[in-house]
Parts: sequence; structure tokens; C-alpha cells
Amino acid sequence: MSINFWDFFWATLVFFLLVSYLSLLFFVLADIIRNREMGRWVKFVWILLLVFLPFLTALAYLIAHGQAMTLRAEALNEMSRAQVAGSVSNEEATAVNQLKTAKTLLDERAITQTEFQRLKESILQNLPFSSGRSSESGPLPQ
Repeated sequence: MSINFWDFFWATLVFFLLVSYLSLLFFVLADIIRNREMGRWVKFVWILLLVFLPFLTALAYLIAHGQAMTLRAEALNEMSRAQVAGSVSNEEATAVNQLKTAKTLLDERAITQTEFQRLKESILQNLPFSSGRSSESGPLPQ
């Protein structure tokens, strides 16, 4: 059995359209579930229609709620960005506090200079966006 160019072309096109169609259905379903302004019974009706008349329902939902769908997606993205920025800031603040504590211990002569260097390298290497310096690249600046 041989496949010519047009068979491959149509198979690829149908696959692409199928994946696009399923993505559209899942995005619409996710938005229906996430929508807090919509009542339970209205959600139930939309989901039933999506199951029995998927293409027409998805098209009708995009026409009726497309703008609100975009605004909810943007708000969700902003919330995710804020959470990521907050977690990175907390990790960096924790690293700064650990470095201050280690420096205080060094100043009080509770630890030696080599122990301080080892602590500092381990703290800086554990940062999520560290520059990737290793102990082989030489000592870190003080």
C-alpha cells in the first residue's frame, strides 16, 4: 500500500482540524466551569448542549461569551504571574536572610571563614534562577 502526496495532505489537514476542534471544545468547557457569574442550571444546560450539539454550541458560546472568556483568561494569567513573582521574591528574601544570619555568625566568630564561604555557596546555588555557578568556578565575591 502506497500513500501519495494528496492522501498524506488530507490526513494531515483532517488531523489538524480534529485537534483544533477538540481544543475549542475543551476551552469552552473549561470557561463554562470557571465562569462564576453563570448559575448552576445555566452551566448544566450549556454542558448538555455541548455534549449533544458540540459544534453549534461552541460557536454560540463563543459569540455570546467570547469577550468575557478573554477577560477571564487574562485575569487568570495575571493572577498566575503575580503568584510566581511572589514566590520568587519570597525565596530570594529567604536567601538574603540566610546570608545575613551566616554573616552574623561569622562576625561573632561562631563559624570560620571557610564555613561561611561554604554556606554562602550552598545558599546561592539553591536560588531558583541562580547563575549556575559551581564550586569549581572559584570562590564567590564577598
